[in-house]
Amino acid sequence: MSTQQEPQSKSQTLLSKKGFIKDTLKLGSGTALGQVVLILSMPVLSRIYTPEHFGITSLFLAFVLILSRVSGLRYEIAIMLPKQQTHARVLFVLVTLITVIFSVITGLLLWVLRHTIADVLKSPQLSEYMWLTGPAILIYGLVNALNYWNTRQKRYKTLAAGRMSNNTASTAFQLTGGFTGFASSGTLITGLVIGKIIELFLISLKSIPYLFTSLPSRLYKKIVVLAKRYKKFPQFNIWSILVNNISWYVPSFMLAIFFSPKIVGWYAIGERTIRAPMNFIGLAISQVFFQRGSEANRLNNLDKLFRDTVGMLSRIGLLPTIIITLLGKDLFILLLGSEWAEAGVYVQLLGLWAFIWFITSPVSPIISIIEKQEMGLLFNSIILISRLVALVIGGVLKSPIIAIALLGVGGILSYCALLFWIGKSVNVSIPETLGLLFKNNILWSLFTTIFVLLFKYFHLSIYLIIFFTVIVLAIYYFILLQKNKKIFYAKS
Repeated sequence: MSTQQEPQSKSQTLLSKKGFIKDTLKLGSGTALGQVVLILSMPVLSRIYTPEHFGITSLFLAFVLILSRVSGLRYEIAIMLPKQQTHARVLFVLVTLITVIFSVITGLLLWVLRHTIADVLKSPQLSEYMWLTGPAILIYGLVNALNYWNTRQKRYKTLAAGRMSNNTASTAFQLTGGFTGFASSGTLITGLVIGKIIELFLISLKSIPYLFTSLPSRLYKKIVVLAKRYKKFPQFNIWSILVNNISWYVPSFMLAIFFSPKIVGWYAIGERTIRAPMNFIGLAISQVFFQRGSEANRLNNLDKLFRDTVGMLSRIGLLPTIIITLLGKDLFILLLGSEWAEAGVYVQLLGLWAFIWFITSPVSPIISIIEKQEMGLLFNSIILISRLVALVIGGVLKSPIIAIALLGVGGILSYCALLFWIGKSVNVSIPETLGLLFKNNILWSLFTTIFVLLFKYFHLSIYLIIFFTVIVLAIYYFILLQKNKKIFYAKS
């Protein structure tokens, strides 16, 4: 009897005594402060830079992010898994070598094809910046690897400092360049790269000396052994993450092909705005979840961690999603200027999809934890296909609004399917997962929706509506914090 209860009692501490939420807050705090900097700077940046500037920057970043996420052939994920620290260090060396080779090859290829790429995307200015893709892929790829290493070591404060410094430095450079008369896509791109270099420097300070001075003898043989041991990551996960990243950035490419960089800029800012506040929580939880999920899986209680995480995320994310879905266009006109009204409409169309993504993304490491990478590839392929279909239909009909609306619908359906499958893989039924999504928020959501719609129906001032929603959010999160105070202040 006692042996059966032991795993349960240990796993029950994964959220409380072991400080899952506290570790998430450590990691999320840096991202949160960085996102605050980005959000506060957007009303200024949107008046210095044009939608076309942001569109070109979005296309450049799409190439870098898609390729940097596979630059280590996904062996960086395996850094989290070995019991022995020596094996984790060897995997980091493997990832570093692969990333350097990959970035040189892809950077040269993109530079050679720069004019062809710019012509296809109807963005001739893009060719001027393609020489920077190789160095950027290298920097972003090394940051990815160091993120996993520092997460393994539970250095969440180091990661938080890196993320905060990244966003702060890049924003400061972009603002300075804009105010001094150098407002261009090149300034936005350079700011992003500089911020990432600073993040790389900060998160590597404590790690690099230890990683490269404590390596085992016969390093080459150990690299080969571990590369074979974790071969599923390049076999399946690399294609899964590649398809996933292409699906994220294919809207930028397709909108450029069918419409113009201006439409890409509106979409980029809209998507960035709706994901920014969710990113700082969701990405932090995802990183901590991987480490805690590995423990929970060994204790045969991954279902509890899934339930707790999905329930927590739904309580955090649904109410602000409803507010931005109802008020997106008004908020964008007020904060960014009338030129960005279309971006606000895009946000309204993508609101519910962003909420489902916010719930699903942090628990998706379960796919790697239970080593079902082939299912991750399948679902990411479905997501990509749904996005391509939506964008092609919108492009053929010459309507970006239809394209974005179909993008949102396809996203809701595909991410719900992924979330339900993840739940079932850890013995949580679809009805139970649906309950976790909505049952804790239904009254607050209905109350907020009804009052905002009434305020809009009677044409009340947008300032009054925003004041009301801020008060509602403050009260809601205060109550949520009080109910979960023991968890938030748990000792790690």
